[in-house]
Amino acid sequence: MSALAILDLSLLWAAAYAFHWRGHLLGRRAEGWPQAPRSVRRALDLAAGGCFLAGLAVLIFRAAPNMAHLAVDTSIAVYAIVMAINVARQRATRG
Repeated sequence: MSALAILDLSLLWAAAYAFHWRGHLLGRRAEGWPQAPRSVRRALDLAAGGCFLAGLAVLIFRAAPNMAHLAVDTSIAVYAIVMAINVARQRATRG
C-alpha cells in the first residue's frame, strides 16, 4: 500500500469518526445548540458511512488515490473535524 493510499484511508476514517461524533453531540432528540433537525443528523450519518466505506474500499482494493481524490478527502476531513470541535465547544459553553 502506498503512502498516499494510507493517507487517503486515514483521512476518510478521520472524517467518518468526526461526522459520527458531531451527530452524536447534537443529541438523540436533535437537542443541538442551536437546534438541529433530524435531517441534519441523518445527513451526518450518511456522510460518515460514505467516508467509512470509501476508506474500507481503499483498504481492501489498495487503490492508489490520485491527487484530486486526496484533496477532496482532506477537505472533508478538515470540515468534519472542525465542525465536531465547534459543536463540542458550543455544548461545553451551553450550561
